Amino acid sequence: MKLPKHIVLPTAEAQHTADLARETEHRRIAEAALRRSEAEYRSVVEVLNEGIAVIQADGTISSANQSAAQLVRARPEDVIGRRILDIRWHASRPDGSRLPHADHPALVTLRTGMPMNGFVLGLHNVDGSICWLSVNTHPLRHADDESPYAVVASFTDVTERLAREREMQRAYDALDELTSEFIGVVSHELRTPITALRGALGFLESGVFATLPPKGKELIAIARANADRLTRIINNILDLERLKSGRVTLSPEPTDLHELLDRIMHGHEKAAEKKRVHIVLTVDVPAPIVVDADRLAQVVDNLLANAVKFSPADATVELHAQANADGMVVFEVIDHGIGIAPAMLERLFKSFSQADASNTRLPGGAGLGLAIARSIVEQMGGKIGVESEQHVRTRFWFTIPVAPPPTSQPAR
Repeated sequence: MKLPKHIVLPTAEAQHTADLARETEHRRIAEAALRRSEAEYRSVVEVLNEGIAVIQADGTISSANQSAAQLVRARPEDVIGRRILDIRWHASRPDGSRLPHADHPALVTLRTGMPMNGFVLGLHNVDGSICWLSVNTHPLRHADDESPYAVVASFTDVTERLAREREMQRAYDALDELTSEFIGVVSHELRTPITALRGALGFLESGVFATLPPKGKELIAIARANADRLTRIINNILDLERLKSGRVTLSPEPTDLHELLDRIMHGHEKAAEKKRVHIVLTVDVPAPIVVDADRLAQVVDNLLANAVKFSPADATVELHAQANADGMVVFEVIDHGIGIAPAMLERLFKSFSQADASNTRLPGGAGLGLAIARSIVEQMGGKIGVESEQHVRTRFWFTIPVAPPPTSQPAR
């Protein structure tokens, strides 16, 4: 077929020129779009209050926004191209010690490929000031390489926040010291009259001065019991204060657990017999454990006393101790009494808290026994907890290591 003379087909050279022109135009459009995107990105990064910097694998800062430069008391052009380990920017840990170069969060991320969040360091600036920063780092990788070629770091100034926290901590420490002093003075002042009162009541109760009628004996017995209760409360307050302040150290020694728990159980038999409560003891710990026997007995004694007290007549209280594969001894005290409401479980181990603060609860203490038990168990390196189903079953448990933790002291 023959084409009309007015139709001229493009030559190969002309076609190539047209294709090249189109490709050039597409590239120009793409590059313009990329420049707009980069400009938008730079604008967003520059207006952030958070410092942003990109650190290359050799530790060189390849880019930094205005906020990053301001945090180190410099201009962006003075920061870019420098190494993060510049001697003028040496860093410190929160405790004031020097931060080793290898522990700098950006270098850790470059070395491990793992991001870091909330790493706090103090940056010593060229003007002599120190700026406390919270640093986050994230690795940057090429698609075909697992090792980071760079890391992007973001950081915020937390200097004022840390100053407030330190001030609050100083206030708390001062309050703790004042509280300890107050408790010591008040406890001493209370002990003296209570001791005298207990002595006087003891004389009256013995009938040395006169024979009392039954009602008088009953009233004196009640007064004597309440004086004893006040003494126990004072002792518990002092115990708790000493435990919290770390002034009570443990005296671990090899202890036959079966013998210790059997002795504790016999100490509660009289109270259990009055309520017709049966105590069952099982011990599956083959060898003696190294523990402060007095402090362990204090914990078990408190839990067992509560279990007997809150058990109905003709019920059974279980006391178990079993060694597990993790080098821990698991203790359980189980009763089948009134139980504990779910809302009260979380606050049960706090000072001056009780499972039921109403006037209908059974007679109890000041809510210090379980707080003391928790402090002792935690100081021994263990944990304590409770599970309860009301009117069905309550299970207190705690763990302690077969051998004491390394921080235990040999003397009391």
